[in-house]
Amino acid sequence: MSIKSSKYERSCRQPAILSRKRKADKEIVICPSPEYSSSSSVGMTPSSSDDTPSSDVDISGDENKSPEQKFFSSSLNSFRGVAHMISSSSFSSRRISPLPDLDWAEQKDLWHSMVVKDLVYCRDPKMLYRHPDLAPLMRAILFDWLMEVCEVYKMHRETFYLAVDYVDRFLTSKPDLPRNCLQLLGATALFVASKMEEIYPPKLESFAFVTDGACTEEQILQQELVLIM
Repeated sequence: MSIKSSKYERSCRQPAILSRKRKADKEIVICPSPEYSSSSSVGMTPSSSDDTPSSDVDISGDENKSPEQKFFSSSLNSFRGVAHMISSSSFSSRRISPLPDLDWAEQKDLWHSMVVKDLVYCRDPKMLYRHPDLAPLMRAILFDWLMEVCEVYKMHRETFYLAVDYVDRFLTSKPDLPRNCLQLLGATALFVASKMEEIYPPKLESFAFVTDGACTEEQILQQELVLIM
C-alpha cells in the first residue's frame, strides 16, 4: 500500500477511525490575555548560552518577575512543570472545561495544562518553507495514507492525531527533508504513536508491509531514533 496508490483509492472508500473519546461539541478558541502577550513576545525564543547566569552574576532581580516571565524567558525544551508555573488568570477561554470528572486528576488543572501546552507547542505555519523538496500536497497525501493505515489496523483516532503531531514537530525542527524520506517519517511516526496509544499495537513488520517495500524494518527503527531524539 503506497502513497501513490492510496491517492487513487481514497475516493472509493471513506476512511474512518474508531472513536474512543468524546468529541467537543463546539470549537475551542483560546484567547491569551494581554499579560501573556506582552511577556511571550520576548520569551518564546530560547535563550542563548551567553544568557545563562553564573555564580558571579546577581540574579536577585528574578525574584520580582512573575511566574509567566520566568517561564517564557527560559528554554522551552521541556514542558514538565508548566501547569503550576503559569496561573490560570493568564489565559482565558470562551468555554469551560469540557472534561468529565476524573479519579486520577483534577479536572480544571488538567484542562489548564492542555491549554498551556497547546500555546507553547504551537506549530509553525511556514514550516514547509524549510523543506524545498516538499509540497503541501505531499503532506496531505501522507496524512491521508496514515488515516487508511489506521483504518486497516483498527487503530484509534488519538493514534492518528499523535502521529500527525510527531510529523509536524519533526518538520518544524529538522530542515531539508528529502521527499523520498517523507513516507518513512510518516510510518515511523505512526509506529511510535501506536506504542503510546494502543493497547495492542501492530508489529514492526506490519508498518514495513504497508509501505509496499518503500521502507524496511531497519529503516523504521533508525528513523525512530532520529524522531525521538
